[in-house]
Amino acid sequence: MARRKRPLVELLRQQTAKHGFLSIEGGTLFCTSCAQNINSDREHLSSRVASHISTQSHIENHKKRLVEGSSLQTLNQVFHSSEITISEQKHFCRELTAALISANIPINKLGSPILAQFLKKWTGQSIPSCNTLRYKEAAYLFDETLETIRATVASNNICMILDETTDRCERYQVNVLISVLNGARSTLGAK
Repeated sequence: MARRKRPLVELLRQQTAKHGFLSIEGGTLFCTSCAQNINSDREHLSSRVASHISTQSHIENHKKRLVEGSSLQTLNQVFHSSEITISEQKHFCRELTAALISANIPINKLGSPILAQFLKKWTGQSIPSCNTLRYKEAAYLFDETLETIRATVASNNICMILDETTDRCERYQVNVLISVLNGARSTLGAK
């Protein structure tokens, strides 16, 4: 019975597990110490890795990276880390907007350079513009609150109280208070 050949990817993974400075980039091995691709095919993979590792330039680069405590990042690693920071930044913006709204602090207060500098210094996050928070995050929080109200009200009987008024600029406003008629105290607005 013929011996089944192992897939190339599996052989590449073996080499990266064996040598921590190697990574897989687009079906080839990449040496993060030297910033160099290692040509790899199934038959000559281990011999090419061994010959690359034994070169004087690799030995010097690897020692240099060990002393510095750093290695080059591949594009996949850079993109992955940037996705994490983008996700963290989005989460920070959302929580900042929710905190400002719940404390009844106008979002435009973030336009103050001193406040923005203070927040950036102590949080380590870049502070977005007021418009970004107002149009993206506040809109998301509004939709989230609306979904919470819909889930709470669902198919229950409700009581609605409407109050119409005008603001300083003579614009009409309607305030709506909704309560579910089930005999329990409402906890929707309390946090």
